[in-house]
Amino acid sequence: MVQEAMSEKEIARAMGGKEIARTEPELLSREELQAIQSWEDIAQILDTKGVEVEMADVALGDGFSVLSTDDKAQLVGRPMILIEWRFNQGNMGQFASMRAVVKTGELPTDIRKVIINDGSTGIMQQLKKFTEETGKTTGLIIRHGLKRSDYTWEDDKGVEHPGTTYYIDTSL
Repeated sequence: MVQEAMSEKEIARAMGGKEIARTEPELLSREELQAIQSWEDIAQILDTKGVEVEMADVALGDGFSVLSTDDKAQLVGRPMILIEWRFNQGNMGQFASMRAVVKTGELPTDIRKVIINDGSTGIMQQLKKFTEETGKTTGLIIRHGLKRSDYTWEDDKGVEHPGTTYYIDTSL
């Protein structure tokens, strides 16, 4: 059986919603939409229509970007300040989410604003213990950034795998 594409109105009805009536004419005609073949095409069309385009990270974001697990290595030895952190429950257990400002160079403006997510026996456990002892979830200076611990672990089939855990470096 061949299914035909549903219109926006049909999708809204199927989802139990109501059609939202447009209060302004559509910006682009069907022909203009079909003619878009590249990034440059849409930029040019929006420019000719007088549309002022904004960057989502600036308009909607707060300047912080989520750090990937692989990028945690870039925080080894880098001074940082944890502005705030909270503990969340995820699919694989509890994890901590932290907003951090990391020093990346010598100038005061050489910083990187990141969100670090960690559910390990390292960072998360250190923050959890600190929070339990002090009640604090804000304001922690980490003079020497993170430290890295590499190890191997064995799965239930006896196969060894490399692993890495990051810790808050607490050295003076």
